[in-house]
Amino acid sequence: TDGLQLTQRIRRLDKETRHYTGVILLTSKDDSASISTAFAQGVDDYIVKPPNPEELAARVYSTGRKIRTQNDLLNTNEKLKRIFSRQCKVDNITGLGRRSDTHSRFAALLKQTYSRGGSTCSAILKIDGLEAILQQYGKTVKDQLISDIAQRLCNTVRPMDLVGHLEQDEFLIAMYNSEHNDGPCRTFKRILHNINHRSYKTTAGFVNIHSAMAMGFTKSDDSQMDVKQVISNIYKNLQESVDSG
Repeated sequence: TDGLQLTQRIRRLDKETRHYTGVILLTSKDDSASISTAFAQGVDDYIVKPPNPEELAARVYSTGRKIRTQNDLLNTNEKLKRIFSRQCKVDNITGLGRRSDTHSRFAALLKQTYSRGGSTCSAILKIDGLEAILQQYGKTVKDQLISDIAQRLCNTVRPMDLVGHLEQDEFLIAMYNSEHNDGPCRTFKRILHNINHRSYKTTAGFVNIHSAMAMGFTKSDDSQMDVKQVISNIYKNLQESVDSG
């Protein structure tokens, strides 16, 4: 393996590890074509044989500074990617996971149900008239309501339960139960009561809302359904709930 082939292998490894390695080529070729080829292959610097010790030390030091800067930029970029990814997954108003994050966590809950036994009670809560509230009171009040609803949901369920924000006016709640009974599902009645029968304090005064809820019940011995199927079934029930008032 010559120096350029080794450089190519190093660059491939750098991509995999998200790290940058400095490469100084020690060569007997000093023509412009060879030098251009070396830089095209990813070499950072070159020295013609035989190297002058002082020049070699200076070039190593210079390349080292460039590499530190490059790796600092790579690390910063990775941190920004993680922050952006997190912001994409979490709603900045409610602090709850958005649809993709909620689906992933719900899938893990269903997997636990099917593999370990027990059951999962799940529900979708839909807020009625949120667009009308926006038109009447403005975005600030609408956001305050959404935030308070999310807080009430989190305060009503257990810490290990799932609460996610599917859409502006829709939340998903899911609870795992080690038994094959729908006991936790009774909690949803209390949740719906807390959402619908207590006014919300906003900058525009106290505001009342109305919401509809539909539930699903998944047992470990049921035929296994994925997240989309379970949620689709709940949506069908939700539409019937909305239509019936």
